[in-house]
Amino acid sequence: MEKRITLETATDADIDEYIVIGKKVQSKAFSTFTDPQALAIHIKKGQTYSIRSKGRIAGFISCEDTNKKEMYLSNFAIDPQFQGQGIAREAVEGILSNVEIGSVVWLVTHPENIKALNLYKSFGFKVGELKENYFGDGEPRIVMTLLRE
Repeated sequence: MEKRITLETATDADIDEYIVIGKKVQSKAFSTFTDPQALAIHIKKGQTYSIRSKGRIAGFISCEDTNKKEMYLSNFAIDPQFQGQGIAREAVEGILSNVEIGSVVWLVTHPENIKALNLYKSFGFKVGELKENYFGDGEPRIVMTLLRE
């Protein structure tokens, strides 16, 4: 299958586009960085990628190695004009292809974010604990985990 995307390490030059996409997808069921300073700090930590398709930024995804055998997947957003094209699936595949066998990958998502839940389940993520007010925004989140085999 032909790749539709590339994952490129995000830089400060990507911040404005990240914020534009974040504001487009912001909802009760999804939140991401919209503050440039907070985003700059997050990008400097390392593993934030711009998802590029046809030369344009289609979204962002971040992952953080919490230890040698665990990764946290976060801040995953696809611009609405690129949704429904398999780009999200390809981005997750790209991230997971670099995860060591035997590692645990975990994430949190809103219980009403059905598209995200279905995407993650299709990769074998298991639905775990429901945590109320997880990000301090008054909204619950579901913890999902995947053992990379």
